[in-house]
Amino acid sequence: MWVGYLTPPPGSQIWADGIKRGWIDPNNLDMLKWDFLHPVVPTEYLSIKDLGRLGSWGMREFYSKPGRIQRILESNFDELAKLCFKDVMAGVNKWEAAAVYGEAHI
Repeated sequence: MWVGYLTPPPGSQIWADGIKRGWIDPNNLDMLKWDFLHPVVPTEYLSIKDLGRLGSWGMREFYSKPGRIQRILESNFDELAKLCFKDVMAGVNKWEAAAVYGEAHI
């Protein structure tokens, strides 16, 4: 499970639509946040911060289920897949800080 945010590429139709709606200011962009980990475009009903909270909630809900975690770690999955799962679990707080508060996610 992974949440990625809409990150319109410059010149695309969705980029032009975002500018038209006032959701994208091409003269005031922090391109370091245009990485699919930071919400950068709101919707008609959700602010950028609301999108970050919603995505963070989804990640936390998925990765906080003890039964799910145990099944994955005790499964016959490849050890590299288990290591990636552990890494994502360990980074959920960083991911949430990036998504909700615009902090760096490294």
